[in-house]
Parts: sequence; C-alpha cells; structure tokens
Amino acid sequence: MDDCYKTTYYEFDGDIITEVWFYTDDTSGECLTGFTETNNIEWLSDTKFRILDNDYPYEIIIKSITETKMTADYYSIVNDETSEMVLDKNPGDG
Repeated sequence: MDDCYKTTYYEFDGDIITEVWFYTDDTSGECLTGFTETNNIEWLSDTKFRILDNDYPYEIIIKSITETKMTADYYSIVNDETSEMVLDKNPGDG
C-alpha cells in the first residue's frame, strides 16, 4: 500500500458510514480521491455490523478497539472472502 492509499478513511456516525478512498495518479503522482460513498449500517451484534451497500454489501466484525485503533475482519458478501483490516486514527505516528 502506498502512502496515498493509506489516507483512505471511514467515518462512523451512528447507523451511517462514509468511506473515502484515495489513490495515486500514475501520470502525475498526485494523491486523488477515488470515490466517496455513504451507506447505512445494520448492527447484527455488539461487535458485528453489515454495510447496506446495494452493489457491494459487506460485514465488519470488530476484533479489538481502542481510542486510536480498530482491528476487524472485513467480510465481502459478494466475493465470500474475509480479510483483516486495521483502522488507525493517527496513521504514521509510530
């Protein structure tokens, strides 16, 4: 992952999640916004929720959470595969 991609972020607000994905433009080298998307969340338990995206629904299972970091399993319903994700509130701080 390049530094630009690492600036991708998620904003959680109650039952809503906003994703902002970034990428590096191959021709200019600039860090650009790839897409922004806002979806509703359906809580399945205290540590599991589903992102209600019509095209690409997925589930997040929170494995650990602190004030600065969340580790979770990201389950793609469409692809039927799970990968681990780490969301760091202060990326690059050590």
